[in-house]
Amino acid sequence: AKGAAKGVAKGVAKGAAKGVSPAAPGGRGTASVGEVQFAQPDGAEAALGLYGSELDGFPGAMLRVELDPAVKSGSGVRVLGLPAGVQQAALRQHFAECGRIAAVRLRSAESKA
Repeated sequence: AKGAAKGVAKGVAKGAAKGVSPAAPGGRGTASVGEVQFAQPDGAEAALGLYGSELDGFPGAMLRVELDPAVKSGSGVRVLGLPAGVQQAALRQHFAECGRIAAVRLRSAESKA
């Protein structure tokens, strides 16, 4: 749990340095939460550096990247702020520079209205 909190703090700090608020919504139409699992934990650490980045083809949708606390090995990240209509392939391509990807999943964001 300490490592996950440290990873989230790193991601938030990197986003803040880029002028991205950790509470900022991904914009209207945000419909998914991404999960990217890397073969090694250093891939997840590298992925935290993409906090505040945009997916190609989806301008204005700033991604929020944090270590996934459900992945005990420390090799997974959650990606918040994904725009509606994003595909797994786009997420895989965006994070490919971080390391070998073992799995990519998209889940519907549950709105609590």
